[in-house]
Amino acid sequence: MINALFFGVNLILLIVVWNYMLRPSILDHYRDQLFDLRESVRDYFIHRSIALDDPIYVKLREILNHHIRFTKQMSLFEIAYFSYKLEKNKSLRDEVKGSIDGMFTTDDDDLREFIANTRVEAQRILITYLVFSSATLLFIFAGIMLTKIPRLMTHSFRQRVEYFRQSVIAASGLVTSGELVEEVSIETLTGEHTALPA
Repeated sequence: MINALFFGVNLILLIVVWNYMLRPSILDHYRDQLFDLRESVRDYFIHRSIALDDPIYVKLREILNHHIRFTKQMSLFEIAYFSYKLEKNKSLRDEVKGSIDGMFTTDDDDLREFIANTRVEAQRILITYLVFSSATLLFIFAGIMLTKIPRLMTHSFRQRVEYFRQSVIAASGLVTSGELVEEVSIETLTGEHTALPA
């Protein structure tokens, strides 16, 4: 009964810490990365003397803003379910992909590469956030670690015990008599090799 009570209290504390401390910190961290990415896009267009009302810049900024909003509105499982549905409908998938790619059609190779890298980086940040902000995956990972760490520690402890046992056996083989210890000590200290008594 007491164990069940402690488990319940710990579970409630864990949920509180997760919802009000860990998850908001994770959210802020990855949203900051997306804000920085959006700022780097703006700096790139200014550096290239491309107007900030250029359709490509406007669309790229919109996509980054969508990613920022997604961090608050969507979960990993919602994204996974949407991707699964999209993957099953090939015509819709191709239409969505073609529509998005069409927004960024340009003859400027450097700009096209920059846009592709920006989109990949935004997706990486979003997916990484969704993984680390998933309480389900966190509990699964914690459970796996809690089962593996004791095994690793037990294995390491056994190795240390075996090493100690082998050391004791080796030492006991030398310490067969006080005379032998004395002769070995003299030889070790002086560097002289003297015959050991029979």
